[in-house]
Amino acid sequence: MDVHHAWELLHTAGADPLEVARAVEAVKAFSDARQLGAIHQVSQENPGTMDPTGHLCDPAPAEIACALTWTPAAASRRVDLAHELHEDLPGVLDALRSGRLDLGKAQEIAAGTFGLTRATRVALARIACDYAVCHTRGQLRAWLAKQIARLDPEAATERRKKARTRRRVWVQPEADGMATLGAYLTAEEARACYESLRLAVANHEGPVDAARADELVARISGVQAHQPIPVQVLITPTGPELVGYGPISGTHAEQLCDTAPRIYLDRPRPTIGYRPSPQLTRYVKARDRHCRFPGCRRPGSPLRRRPHHRLAHRIDRGIQSAVPVQIPPPDQDPHGLEGPSRPHRRPHLDQSSRPHLCQHPRRPMSQSPAGGASHPLHATEMAPAAP
Repeated sequence: MDVHHAWELLHTAGADPLEVARAVEAVKAFSDARQLGAIHQVSQENPGTMDPTGHLCDPAPAEIACALTWTPAAASRRVDLAHELHEDLPGVLDALRSGRLDLGKAQEIAAGTFGLTRATRVALARIACDYAVCHTRGQLRAWLAKQIARLDPEAATERRKKARTRRRVWVQPEADGMATLGAYLTAEEARACYESLRLAVANHEGPVDAARADELVARISGVQAHQPIPVQVLITPTGPELVGYGPISGTHAEQLCDTAPRIYLDRPRPTIGYRPSPQLTRYVKARDRHCRFPGCRRPGSPLRRRPHHRLAHRIDRGIQSAVPVQIPPPDQDPHGLEGPSRPHRRPHLDQSSRPHLCQHPRRPMSQSPAGGASHPLHATEMAPAAP
């Protein structure tokens, strides 16, 4: 459906609801293409540079994550997608802009054709756009896999080798005190694990899915169903939290606290000195447990880590005020627990040609109404380091 026709249809009274639903998808695809264009422009205006330690610092994902309240990982993936569509697959971007594809199918084509030669990738992407119009995202993914295996078997083998090195296991918090435990495995490993669980509960009477989940927990942790699980519960002023998970309900906390040790967060008194006291160290580590940058989940550590969030300060974009309440205090390292940070050595940059790169933007030390210390956790007061 043409985007202009779709936009008119959205403002037509009494239109067919199915046609309206299709029109919404076309307008969404056009908006996604426009957003990718803007993201690509941001990445081009703020190129990455090398810091003194030899690591590449790309400020674009951090800027986009702050502006759109995304996680840095999600912003980085969108920056990569924008670059691929604009530089390598302009035909896919045109199909997205015209409403023929949605963003999910454009992502499948970009990911599915990655690693091929430029000519082969462009030709396959053009055919994939026509195939995707009348097929689902899952069907498009399977079709791309077959085509790549036929066109370039060596590329398919190399992709599988690289994918095998990215195997991992993760946990994702969910609502209602639940969580998702996921694993990225090879196809044969995943099928073997699932078949083993399926056969273990083949004669089970009752919900089979829940029985497979109980069997999985028992095999990994050794804890049988209905047995207490050793956990830690934090009792904070804002409510109870399960360590490694997040906030939970009061009833859930009472059930867990029957067997779990309770940790009460008592704010320590301010101390004088460059390094925080052991009490302050334990308090901040238990309170935050991860990086204070928006969306980052790296765990806190008493050792200073190399900053991994870089922002290109542009006054015309207002980046400095994008997240004023979510960044750490000026004397607290974003990943550590030390006191006021010494100025870091920064590479010399031509300010007329590129923006200044630094770590988390610092906010000024605010004073309490009584003129006291600005933050109860500050080990000492110190003005922000000069750039």
